[in-house]
Amino acid sequence: MRECCNIGNANDCDFKYLQMQRLKATADAFANEKELWMRRIRQLS
Repeated sequence: MRECCNIGNANDCDFKYLQMQRLKATADAFANEKELWMRRIRQLS
């Protein structure tokens, strides 16, 4: 995940790394949300 450290400076690397972490966290949150909705819909039908 941190192979970008070899390119450019460390600050840039850390920024990109944090962005990736944030994107992943957001994606996970959306997946969980979707799963909850799917479950709720299945219970109603």
